Amino acid sequence: MKLTDLLEAEEQAQPQQPPLPIDLAKIQNVINQLEVSKTATTVIADQMREEIQNLVSGRQTDNPEVILQLLTLVLG
Repeated sequence: MKLTDLLEAEEQAQPQQPPLPIDLAKIQNVINQLEVSKTATTVIADQMREEIQNLVSGRQTDNPEVILQLLTLVLG
């Protein structure tokens, strides 16, 4: 049995869960707060906004590091 077959069988065995919510307004507010508090520079905040938009629109991110930085700041 191929790995893809095993993964597909495992996926089908798991109960279907609704997708987790994505709140773009909340994400934008967090970025704005980071910018206002000077935790993130205007340049970094703009990069974060741009990369979030890339993800939302299905485009490839050019700078995934800023998304990881955003997550680190939010979770830290």
